[in-house]
Amino acid sequence: EIPLRLVGSEMCIRDRYQVFLHPYSENRRIFMKNLYEIPFDQCVYVKEIHHHTAMKRRLMDLGFTIGSEIMPLMESISKNMRAFKVKGCVIALRKQDAMCIMVEEKRDGSV
Repeated sequence: EIPLRLVGSEMCIRDRYQVFLHPYSENRRIFMKNLYEIPFDQCVYVKEIHHHTAMKRRLMDLGFTIGSEIMPLMESISKNMRAFKVKGCVIALRKQDAMCIMVEEKRDGSV
């Protein structure tokens, strides 16, 4: 049982294990992935950002808006930072910030 009242990164952990109804198929349930779990060179779309207000605004200013296409490019040696291609720019995020961005994989036939 995961408690309902959590703060900061604990909230990201709780939200990661919630089951979401998949929008493209009827009655199919999936787990959303966070941005840090996505393998390199795979395009994904931002679905939700679970972060406090100031950091959420900063991420959105950098281009991590709902529906934007993102691709992980490289990772630091210490495994605590990753670089992502967002709207033609390469932006590095800390692991705890990337784990608060929920994404959906790109499907064939999607624009």
